[in-house]
Amino acid sequence: MVLTFSESKLDHWRLYEVAGAQPLPRDLDTDAFTVRRPGVVRVRWSPYWTVIAGRGCVRRAPGDWTLVTAPARVAQRFSATRGLARARSARCHDPG
Repeated sequence: MVLTFSESKLDHWRLYEVAGAQPLPRDLDTDAFTVRRPGVVRVRWSPYWTVIAGRGCVRRAPGDWTLVTAPARVAQRFSATRGLARARSARCHDPG
């Protein structure tokens, strides 16, 4: 870890940058989240996750977490097809 900020009047506070940190989801909801950069997100994998805005793919990551390959809004979309397939393949979105 690297100390990135300290100010004399805030001596009891320290802010660190963690090398190799995983991206944090933004706007986290029970059925949707947003990521600003690709990576493994500490949100449990579901075959119903799909990219609804932005470009990229969402797929299962090691440990049953969720991997998002590009900045995107991800949401759960339910359908009979997905429920029956339970595919391990990526859920991709390329709006063209």
